[in-house]
Amino acid sequence: MKLTRLLWLIAAFMVAFTHAALAGEDADFQHLCRVFLLTPKVDGYGDFFEKDIIAAEKMGMELCEYSIGGLIAKNRPSLAEMLRAVEEETGVEPGITACFRDDKYRPRAEGKANDPRDSFHGGTNVTKGYGDGEACDIVGLAHNRRERDERNAVVWAWLRKNDERFGWKLIYGECDGGHVAPLKGREYYAKFGAWNRPCKHGTRIAKGKRRSARFASLPGARHAPH
Repeated sequence: MKLTRLLWLIAAFMVAFTHAALAGEDADFQHLCRVFLLTPKVDGYGDFFEKDIIAAEKMGMELCEYSIGGLIAKNRPSLAEMLRAVEEETGVEPGITACFRDDKYRPRAEGKANDPRDSFHGGTNVTKGYGDGEACDIVGLAHNRRERDERNAVVWAWLRKNDERFGWKLIYGECDGGHVAPLKGREYYAKFGAWNRPCKHGTRIAKGKRRSARFASLPGARHAPH
């Protein structure tokens, strides 16, 4: 518990530091960075905030440079616009628990059976790694479980109705609450196209490991320059 509080105290300082450090970056990048840093990184297995910190340090980057900068750059403005609309239309401030995350430097999440290499957050089976991440996990910003559950429900209900207005898609429904990816991007086609399989809740997830070589030719495939 003390470690968790310390981590969030550090995060508060990082918000102020990053705001100054990224003064030359565009407003959308700064907005996404602020939202990301202020969001508690918790799930049913505990606090995972330090995992992104570890990965960023191993890559020699600031946390926002790693997590937000690892997304495909042209997708960031529409994501920021969507998050601003969430707050304006629901009165609930949205949060980001995850954007880019790699499978080389970031410790594997506890209790997760899925291969991180198959993740569209930045897995090496389905993306080109840093700068080519597609997915983000969106929640309602809160600091206790009851408040978090209530605000998540509001934000996710809004996303189900409005995501496509901004060129994004809530991909997995109950399988993965606030997981969004670009509309008609690689993960969208992996889920809604022909190459997919059922998950335990009845929605569908990509067979990334076996199909990754074919994702590059899918309609809407996007790649960062290397």
